[in-house]
Amino acid sequence: MTDYNGWTNWATWNVFVWLTNDEQVYRIARAFARCGNIPDLKWLAVHETHAVDLDGVCVPEVNWAEIVEGLKEE
Repeated sequence: MTDYNGWTNWATWNVFVWLTNDEQVYRIARAFARCGNIPDLKWLAVHETHAVDLDGVCVPEVNWAEIVEGLKEE
């Protein structure tokens, strides 16, 4: 079941948007996703996109597995 723009929730959608908004960050995120590297994907979202700080995303609410799948599909 999806809740926000086809995603689990707003937090998941928002982090995905941040990870795909910048070409360099997007390429790194895709590389992490292909390896299933969620810890580094989280680090990227927090430290490179600042999605957590700017938009008040609650990290425990983010469905990281869904983000990995979304990045693999791109």
